[in-house]
Amino acid sequence: MKQSAATASRGARSVSIRDNPSMRDWELSVPSCWKQLGTERPLPQTSARGRLLGGCLESVAMLPGTAFGDVAGFARDYAPEGLLVYLEVAESPVLSAARLLAHIRLAGWLDHANAVLLGRSTAPASGSFTQLDALRFALDGLDVPVLYDIDFGHVPPQMALVNGALATVTLAGTAGTLVQSLL
Repeated sequence: MKQSAATASRGARSVSIRDNPSMRDWELSVPSCWKQLGTERPLPQTSARGRLLGGCLESVAMLPGTAFGDVAGFARDYAPEGLLVYLEVAESPVLSAARLLAHIRLAGWLDHANAVLLGRSTAPASGSFTQLDALRFALDGLDVPVLYDIDFGHVPPQMALVNGALATVTLAGTAGTLVQSLL
């Protein structure tokens, strides 16, 4: 399955995956612009490959330290190629999201990541502290690409990501693709 932000400006089209399970491209109605943390202007191209692992930040941030949060063990046993850790905020205010992201990082959840992917959020700023400030606070200095405003999560248009799928994410300028393989 391939979904691309590059198709966003062509207009809306309702497609049922139930009626068309082999669908490969979605035409989206809301333009989007994927970005990379730490870059003032779009880079020619950034690409990373790994096993997808993540979900809603408010939910997965509770898992480190439990039997369900052994990301290092998952990476060792099932993802020798590394991880694409994806996270998105459902409803947390921006200050809470910053703390949860820092918690995930300090818990070692990003240690095996080839990239960190963040979905778009509607979390409002807190005074002058913005969503971008939250990302910088928690994720600056990582040695892997941090891509944000990606089309997954609670803000449409949303693509479905499958935990454990082998995936490649590419950002060229502001247009991105994420290709998942379930094999």
